[in-house]
Amino acid sequence: MGIDPWKQFEKRILTEVRICGNTCIRIPDKIIHYNSGGRYSFARGKTEFDFVAGINGRAVFFDAKALSGNLFNLASIVTRPKSIHQYYALQDAYRTGNIAGYLVWFYGSNIQKICWIPINLVASAVKSGFPKSFPYNYSGVKSQDDFVRIDLGKLIDQ
Repeated sequence: MGIDPWKQFEKRILTEVRICGNTCIRIPDKIIHYNSGGRYSFARGKTEFDFVAGINGRAVFFDAKALSGNLFNLASIVTRPKSIHQYYALQDAYRTGNIAGYLVWFYGSNIQKICWIPINLVASAVKSGFPKSFPYNYSGVKSQDDFVRIDLGKLIDQ
């Protein structure tokens, strides 16, 4: 069995963003405590987003995605019930003056890109219904070649 692309991307983010002189923290899964028929139980819960970074004095909240295809599909990645909480949390972070979005690694076939897709671009598409997917070269999406160190500051224009 090969290396899990998500785990590989997670390691790269933590290492390479720090090498560029920035702060980057992975948000761990949270534990949910609930009462089930008089018995207390614990379950693993999903966090609102994957990472928080500090870039030039600004907070950056982001969810990371590793995709083998060449499109960031809103229906299967952003608005599905399992992920919609991340979308809303990123919107809240953006509304309060922070930088927020999705850091996406397109690692499939002929596309080897790392992209920053800002939450305001995603929110506009969700609201209007267009586009339904973002390719790495869509207007407003910042991208860099995969073989270059992840420089989050450059991708988000900070």
